[in-house]
Amino acid sequence: MPISQSAMARSLTRGRNFRSVSPAQPAVADRGTSRIGQGRSQAMIESLETRTHLSVSKDAAGFTVVTPENGSRVIYVSALGKDTNTGLSSTSPIKSISKGISLLRSGTGDQLLFKRGETFSGNFGIWSKSGHSASEPLVIGSYGTGSRAVINTGASYGLAIGSKNPVNNLYIQGIKLIGDGVAVADGIAVAGTINNMFMEDVEITKYVNNIVLQKYFGPVTNITVRRSIITDAFSRSSRNSQGLFAEGVAGLTLEENVFDHNGWGNGKSATVYYHNAYVRSTTSGLVARGNVFSNGSSHGLQARGGGIIENNVFINNATGLSFGLVNGSPVTPGGVTGRVVNNVFVDTHNIGGNPRGVAMEIGNVKRGGTLISGNVIANGDPLAKLPAITLAVGSGNDNASQAVGINDLTISNNVVYNWSIGFWVNAGMAPGTGQKALNNLNVSNNHFQNIATYNAIIRSSMAGSYSNNFFTTKVLNKAATNPGGIRKTITYVDASRTPGKSVGGTNQTYVSLARTLGKSAWNVSYLAKTIVDYMKAGFTAK
Repeated sequence: MPISQSAMARSLTRGRNFRSVSPAQPAVADRGTSRIGQGRSQAMIESLETRTHLSVSKDAAGFTVVTPENGSRVIYVSALGKDTNTGLSSTSPIKSISKGISLLRSGTGDQLLFKRGETFSGNFGIWSKSGHSASEPLVIGSYGTGSRAVINTGASYGLAIGSKNPVNNLYIQGIKLIGDGVAVADGIAVAGTINNMFMEDVEITKYVNNIVLQKYFGPVTNITVRRSIITDAFSRSSRNSQGLFAEGVAGLTLEENVFDHNGWGNGKSATVYYHNAYVRSTTSGLVARGNVFSNGSSHGLQARGGGIIENNVFINNATGLSFGLVNGSPVTPGGVTGRVVNNVFVDTHNIGGNPRGVAMEIGNVKRGGTLISGNVIANGDPLAKLPAITLAVGSGNDNASQAVGINDLTISNNVVYNWSIGFWVNAGMAPGTGQKALNNLNVSNNHFQNIATYNAIIRSSMAGSYSNNFFTTKVLNKAATNPGGIRKTITYVDASRTPGKSVGGTNQTYVSLARTLGKSAWNVSYLAKTIVDYMKAGFTAK
């Protein structure tokens, strides 16, 4: 049966504040859960037949469908079921999570399905069962119609992977994991060896950390979080709190999710340490596409290892995006690369009375070509005196000598509208090598419009190429110095557009609607890509 709350808490919380975990303080202990169900009578279960691959496909709305073939065991769980039932049909469901786990066979394409619209109590313990292959995964999912099946884990963790035994090809779909808002527990906590973990149409809420992906016992590879709702994580203790935390992951995809109001709440104030999604520099292969990152305690997304960041909407974060830049921990040795294209950044908030309001901060970019293009950045705090885009040098890096500064970076065709400052290069950056290097920077064809200060562009050295940047400032009684700038007011199709206006309300109205997205309530009007297209059309020059 699932591990107890006290045992799970002992194994998962020792030494964990999102720093390196020492061998003396393991993140998750191996409790031998692979023995779950041993000794139980299997007379009611049919034998495994000759295996054919499951069909992993997409339905008309783009949700993943895993169709079981002969030989795969499908186990149905209902709040109205009985553990004396076989569980092999929706008309004979079992009742408890523990019974369902005991009937799953590792290394198969078995499925454990919970009835939609119903609520279950308990958790999945420390998980050790795998699917057969990438095309034949083991599935924790749902059946029927209606809202996601709710798994109320109380004071316990939802699902932990911490065994030294590898877990492969695990799909989690169509369920909601909810903590009690009191205990120090995480939602999905990975600290063991896992490959190919896929989460879709999952809602995770009210844990200290809703999702933790941390290399400890072995590699953590090929993780996807898709079309899921990750909200309202907050710390009940001195532990740091994140919507998602990823350390040492090789291959992380975040697609069409909603990350909202993570890291603070229930009496806990916002701090600079808590984020909607915190991806450390040791994680590689990040793709963040089509997500909503809103109301984060500090950052909407810290992409410290670089990657592909496109078609996302950032709303009311203290800082929208950190790309490559690291403060307080090691940088990616030799720098990062990738692209930040076609995103929307609107609104900001301060932290503890201290001004915040940077849309994107960029640092430690290596040679090879990184692109920042097609982004709309609008309506920040004009009193914050902070830039929409800043090129920065990290602080407190354990390996600062392995940082490379900014190299081969192109910033083009972006719109910055109604912000305090448009673009800023931090002091001390200049051509050369090392942490403060600035080589082959191209800033061109950007719009810096309705800027609150008299300088739309502030740079500390003459390095870089600046051309065809159109700017207007609110302060006209001083001589503005804007390299490569052309003073010109751009008339847009509709510069009054906001994400909220797309749904007839405020930006927070839109966020509330986006939080309702799911397979049972799919509405393309609330997708981040829809908002990006809407905003970019409004900020198209006439």
